[in-house]
Formats: sequence, structure tokens, C-alpha cells
Amino acid sequence: MQKKFNINLDEKTKVIIATAVIVFVTFFACLGITKHRIRKRRDIHSKIGQESKKLILRDDIDKIESKQNEYVKYFYDTMDQESFRFTVSRLAREAGAEIISIKPFSRKRIANISKYFLKISLRCTYNQLVEFIAKIEKLPEIIKIEELSVKGLLNFEGYTTGDEDREKEFAESDTETMVSLIVAAYSTKH
Repeated sequence: MQKKFNINLDEKTKVIIATAVIVFVTFFACLGITKHRIRKRRDIHSKIGQESKKLILRDDIDKIESKQNEYVKYFYDTMDQESFRFTVSRLAREAGAEIISIKPFSRKRIANISKYFLKISLRCTYNQLVEFIAKIEKLPEIIKIEELSVKGLLNFEGYTTGDEDREKEFAESDTETMVSLIVAAYSTKH
């Protein structure tokens, strides 16, 4: 026995069902479009965030490069090490110190920055030594005195006046000494 399943729908019910189906299909289509747009908006926002971070990094890099260019002038040119030796010897002569020797000591390199050492021996008074060091400090280039030793007193006649302050003044200003120092200059390739 077979039963026939027959549904008699009137026009009104057909219109309601068709409208409901259209609404559901439209809702799911709009939902899919909305999800796609939300994903796209998130992607755009993340790309904007990444690009703004890149712009900030580029600005920071530009600032660093401008600072590098600003400070590079305080380094000796790698090809101009003779200039460093000449400058040091000129300053010693200007201070009145007698140069015994100036010799290249060693060289250290890190990345594109080199540290160039000179071993210098001078005969001078304390005042001349102070003047020489002050002149080195006034140079615009980066120079560092790595080591300094003052040896022995030369031509010390001493005062026997009994005036201790006068003896001290004489020893500090007029007494000749042998000074040995190691001076380092920083250089870079630019």
C-alpha cells in the first residue's frame, strides 16, 4: 500500500516559504560578504600598522645615519694615519716638549672602526706635559690617552732655601721628566 504524500499549499504559504528562503540565502550571503570585509579590514589595519612601524624604523635609521655622518667627522680617515702622528708631534712641540720618539704601537679593528695606537716618549716639564694633554683634549677628533707614565726627575737641582712651598712649586713646574704615553685615535672608513 502506497500512500501519496500530497501537500496542498495555498498561494499565501508559498509566498511566505519563498520569502523565508530568500531571506535566509540573502542573510548568509551578506554574512559571508561581511566576514570577508572584516577580514580584509583587519588585513588592511595590520598592513597599515606594519607600514607605520616601517616608517618609524626608517625615520630612526635616518636619524642614526645623520648622527653617524655628524660624528664621522670626529674620526680620523683610515688613509690619513700620518696626519695623526703629525698632529701629536705638532702639539708636543707647541707645548715645548722634546719628542724622544713616536712609534706606531698597534691597531685594533671592530667592524669599520679602527683604533690606532702611538707610543710616544717625551722629555718635558710638568707644565709642558699638562699643556700637551690639554691640547690633545681640545682636538675635535676622538683621541684617548690609554697609558701614561712619568719617570725620574732630570736636572733636579733642588732648593735649599727652607721654603717648602717654593721647593714644591719648583718641582711641579720646572722639573724635567721622561714621559711615556700611549695615545689612541679612532678612525673609520667613510
